[in-house]
Amino acid sequence: MRASYHVAVSVAISGALLATCHSAVLSAAVVIGGVLIDVDHAAEYLFIAKKPLSLRRFFATFYEGRLERVHIFLHSWELLIVLSTVTILTGWNSFLTGLLIGMSCHLLLDQLCNRPCPLGYFLAYRALKGFSYRLIFPHGGIHGR
Repeated sequence: MRASYHVAVSVAISGALLATCHSAVLSAAVVIGGVLIDVDHAAEYLFIAKKPLSLRRFFATFYEGRLERVHIFLHSWELLIVLSTVTILTGWNSFLTGLLIGMSCHLLLDQLCNRPCPLGYFLAYRALKGFSYRLIFPHGGIHGR
C-alpha cells in the first residue's frame, strides 16, 4: 500500500480515537505506529539496495519490485505479538496501545493490498525463504499497483 494511503488511514483512525477516547497520546501514537513502521523501507533501500539516495528511485525500488531481497524487519507479525504482550503487561499504556493499533492497521493493510504470499509478513518465513523478494512477493511490487 502506498505511503500516502497509510498516512490517510492512520490520521482517520487517530481522529476517531481522539473523538471517542479523548487521549492525545493514544491518538498521536496511532499515527506514529501507522506511518513510521515504514522506516524499515528506508533502511532496506540505503543498506541493502545500496543505491544513491533519490526519492524517485526509492519509491520505484519498492513500487516496482526492484529488490532481490526483502527484509523489512518492522513489518512482521512476530513484532506485533511482542508489542501486544508488552502493551498488556504495562496495563494498556496509552502510547503503546496507540503504537499497537497503528502498526497493526498498517500491517493488515499491507497484507491485504500488497499481495505477498500468505506468510510473507512473518519474519521467520522470510528468513526461511532467504528473504527472496520473488518468493515473498510473487505478484510484483511491495506496494502493489
